[in-house]
Amino acid sequence: MSVSEIFVELQGFLAAEQDIREASPLPSPFPLPFHA
Repeated sequence: MSVSEIFVELQGFLAAEQDIREASPLPSPFPLPFHA
């Protein structure tokens, strides 16, 4: 797996994470380390 492929996967994961966070009325009870 190339670095660019990993980057694309990570961007997609972060975008989905952000969508879930925005859709939730409550803040995440366990903040994830990459949101520091």
